Amino acid sequence: MNKMPHLTDLEALADRVEALSGPDRDVDMNICIALNTGRSMDPRDPGARHYTGSLDAAMTLYSRTVDNIPTCPRKATAEALRALARDKQDG
Repeated sequence: MNKMPHLTDLEALADRVEALSGPDRDVDMNICIALNTGRSMDPRDPGARHYTGSLDAAMTLYSRTVDNIPTCPRKATAEALRALARDKQDG
């Protein structure tokens, strides 16, 4: 059974991402766990998402099209996580 993360969990994760000064595979793994993505968390796996280091990976977190995506992967990831938290809150 898929369990959606609690709103504050996503917000806390977004805060953690924003505080990073560079890519962080532990945080990438936490994102995979929080969202139950089913994606590999092994950094050696070519299918593993590097949300905090890749803008392409960060963009996959957006649930809808947005006009202005930040160019920094960490900022984009944090913004997408907050948008997911708002979506969850709205229903």
